This record gives sequence, C-alpha cells and structure tokens, in this order.
Amino acid sequence: MKTPWASIARIEADGVHSGTGFLVTRKYVLTALHVVADETGRPFPGILLRFDTNAEYGDNSKVFETKAVLRNNISI
Repeated sequence: MKTPWASIARIEADGVHSGTGFLVTRKYVLTALHVVADETGRPFPGILLRFDTNAEYGDNSKVFETKAVLRNNISI
C-alpha cells in the first residue's frame, strides 16, 4: 500500500521550519494557524511549502518547493 507522504508539506516560514500541512486540493494546503502566523494572526513572511514525492514513490524525484500565501475562511 502506498503511503500519503507526497501530500504532506513541510512548511517553512521566513527560512525556519515551522510545521506541516496536508494537501487537500490541487491549490490548498491545510495547516494550523500557528504554523503560518504569529499569535495575532499576522502571516509570517516567506512561507515555503516542500513536498517530498520520493518518500512515497521511491522514484528518486526531487523535492517540490513552492511559495505560499495565507488565506483564511476558504470554502472548498
């Protein structure tokens, strides 16, 4: 059975690992607010998502990285 590791994002905020999130659609990652924002809800600068598809498929693929922005109150 394949594992869902490729759908788990390692999240960095301003160059520092801050947590993980889960790909829920092609465009959205679900995570806790404290991973991407300070205690007042202000987004951290430079949010980066890293997906390691090799962890699931074992095909020596590279880590996929993309920048992200905080959106709240999204309906899917």
